[in-house]
Parts: sequence; structure tokens; C-alpha cells
Amino acid sequence: MAGGLLAGSGLEENLFTVLVESTESKTVFEERGGKRLLDRIRSGDLSRGGYVVVADGGDTRFFIVAYNGRIVYAEASQAGRLVKGDEALRLLEGYNATLRVGVGRLRPRLVEWSPSLSVYVRGIDLQHRQLINTLNSLYQALLLGGERRQVGWTLGFLEEYSRFHFRTEENFLQRHGYPQLEQHRREHRWFVEKVNRLREEHRRGERELGLEMLAFLARWVRGHIAGSDRRYAEWLRSKGLA
Repeated sequence: MAGGLLAGSGLEENLFTVLVESTESKTVFEERGGKRLLDRIRSGDLSRGGYVVVADGGDTRFFIVAYNGRIVYAEASQAGRLVKGDEALRLLEGYNATLRVGVGRLRPRLVEWSPSLSVYVRGIDLQHRQLINTLNSLYQALLLGGERRQVGWTLGFLEEYSRFHFRTEENFLQRHGYPQLEQHRREHRWFVEKVNRLREEHRRGERELGLEMLAFLARWVRGHIAGSDRRYAEWLRSKGLA
């Protein structure tokens, strides 16, 4: 997929980036009109498996996530106006001009555990793996259409995870005199506040909460676990503590 096709989605930028990076293969082609593209997604060569589809008509751009012929998410931007869901699909179906289309096939899991995420402390690594498994379960539920129940379960897990994991990690770092502990605690507090806000949105019945949670968790893995946590891991190694 060319870089130009990947820019400018109204979807949460971090999630959009994660979805694109989680594709196994990418292709670019031209399609004559939106209805033909939708037919390919729903019952043609793009109806088996999961796909990110970006279609650019110049004045109008469409972004679609689809799985086994079902549209999971759709949005369209036209003249600075952003529409989502059925309205975006109606706009695409009625779009008769040629579209430049980029397609990426999604992997079965959004994030894979790797040694580059290890903090060299077995118990903490196991807790991080649990979080990644939860993220992937939410991702798969979104693709399969069962995200509503999964969102509630995920929130419960995150509330318990933040209580137990953060306490374990902070006590461990305090015991070893980690100099950046207070900054680490601030990041943990931000996570707890975000989960509390998501819980409130869930009570209000907010739509697309699963997508927001997925973006949040993917950002946390890439920014905190692969960033802040890895920094304390390297500090531990430099002190001969891991």
C-alpha cells in the first residue's frame, strides 16, 4: 500500500497505524466505482479473511475494516466532512468514479509477544503476556462481531490487572531503588484514569468503544511495555539485578 493511501483516516490514528502494520500482504489497484468494491469485499476475492481497505477518489476517501465479508468498521471523508457506519457505506455504494484502492490482509493476532518485550523478570513478563492475550481476544472479537460482551470482560480484566500488576511492578522497582520510579507511577496512574473513563463510557452505552480500547491497549504495549518497561529492564541488567 502506497504511503499516500495510508494517511488521513479519521479513525484513531494509533489504531489505524497498528491495523496497517498488522497486515501480512498489501496490494494497490484501481476499481471502477464503490459498488464494485463493496461487492468484492462482501462476496468476492476480499470476502475471505480480514482486510483493511483504503479507497481514494481524490475528493473522497473511504476506510473499511472487513472480516469474512462483513463490514466491521466504515468511514468516509468528503470535503472535510466525516461520516461513519451505514452512512459511509451508502456514500461508497453511490460513488461512481474510479477509486485507487489499497488493501492489506490482517493477521490473526494484532500483537505478538517477543523477546524484545521482556523485562527479564518472569512474573512480570507473564502479566504482560496476559495483557497482550487480552488485547488479541478483543481484536478477534471485534472482527467476529462479538465485541460488546468482550468489551465488558476486558474492562473487568483491566481493572484487576491495574491493581495487581502495577502494585507488583512498583514494589519490585522500589525495592531495587529504580531512579525513574515516580515517572513510572505517573504512567500507571494515567492508565488507571483511562480505564475509569472507558468504564464510564461503557455504562453510557458508547458506540465504537471496542475500537477505542483496542487503540489504547495497542498504544500501551508499544509505548509503555516496549518503552518505559524496557528502560527499567535495561537498568536492572546494568546493575546486575536481572
